[in-house]
Amino acid sequence: MTTTPTAPQPVGSGKDISTKSSSLSAIPPPADSSTQARTFAPLILCSVVTRGHTVPGLVPTGATERWYAEFSAWYPVEQDTRGWDDSLGWLHAVAHGADATAAFAKALPDRRTELLELCAHRMTATQTDYRYAQLEDARLARALMRILQAPGLKREQATGWLTAVAEALEGGGPGPVPIWAFNTFATLQSLHLHLARGLADEGVPPHAEPVAAKAADLLRLPCYWLA
Repeated sequence: MTTTPTAPQPVGSGKDISTKSSSLSAIPPPADSSTQARTFAPLILCSVVTRGHTVPGLVPTGATERWYAEFSAWYPVEQDTRGWDDSLGWLHAVAHGADATAAFAKALPDRRTELLELCAHRMTATQTDYRYAQLEDARLARALMRILQAPGLKREQATGWLTAVAEALEGGGPGPVPIWAFNTFATLQSLHLHLARGLADEGVPPHAEPVAAKAADLLRLPCYWLA
């Protein structure tokens, strides 16, 4: 369903949320091997960074930091976010990047809050014409869960990244839901489910309740009928 119900009261200021998509740039050209190289590079990073975390000293911290800098500059701005291409097969930039954020969170624990913000900027990126159709929302939710599992993460750090999501959605109102907003709400719904059920191998993060409460607050923007 691509439209929101006409609510008795408009969300926020009543400004149509679709105005945020006015900056949409030209649709990217059909995917080629360079696109696939970009979108699969995070999986290689994920494997290497995870191995380095498992075997201390195997991967120098400086190298991991350099990879993180390159990755964090690319992930929120990649425009070809399609999950599948009929010619090349899987692309899945959003999902593969999400996996990498979880790996970086373990290897670079001081970057945890930055990684949460990075996921927030990815899910709210307006320059996209792709609606999450290949479980990208679930992969982002799983990554967020793994980052939130980091020991020592304070409550305000666990919830603070949702401020960026709230700011992106601010001023929305009744009308057609832009693709980026649909992706954002889908990710919040998936995250709420993950927080309620937990991960099979890690359970529920320490601050699951306040994070879920803030996610639910944002989900009431389109779903005003939620308790």
